[in-house]
Amino acid sequence: MFYWVDLDEVVRGILNTEKIFIGGDINGQIMEDYTDFDDVRGVFCLGEWNGGGALLLDFSKDFELVIANSYFLKWQNHLGTFCSTVVMT
Repeated sequence: MFYWVDLDEVVRGILNTEKIFIGGDINGQIMEDYTDFDDVRGVFCLGEWNGGGALLLDFSKDFELVIANSYFLKWQNHLGTFCSTVVMT
């Protein structure tokens, strides 16, 4: 949770005229079923959402950002950052 508070402070300090790109493994899974977030995420999402995904969606909406990797189709083995015989996240 502290990550989001710190990131919020940093982004608020950036001028509105600047472009913002945030990259990394956020540990947030999002899904495409919620129309409240159509403006921040595309249709290529992975399965169920989790708490990190909810925080990511809220943060993106608050700052009018988009979750870029949800806007393009990915290979099956690129859908998650961790994969085992039981789960992909």
